[in-house]
Amino acid sequence: MADIDSEISVVVSAAGRAEASSLRRLFESHEEHQLGISFDLQNPLVHKWIQGHTGELITQVTDETRNAVKDIMTRAFNEGMHPRQSAKLIKSI
Repeated sequence: MADIDSEISVVVSAAGRAEASSLRRLFESHEEHQLGISFDLQNPLVHKWIQGHTGELITQVTDETRNAVKDIMTRAFNEGMHPRQSAKLIKSI
């Protein structure tokens, strides 16, 4: 499964670069347009929500478990962890 995820990532990256290049050429003649592209998944609002609300969804567990899940979710967000990987970590606790 990791091979498929890796291949999909390669294809998506290549497609993104190709599209950005195409759009850049399209807008080159229009100085008033500035084109930029970013695949940065770091959204501060998402991080804030994870910090403030993750534990609300967990009931009937110890504070230690709730904090462990919160730590995994924060790490998953910060490191761009695949959801399946973070789910496995959560399941293990």
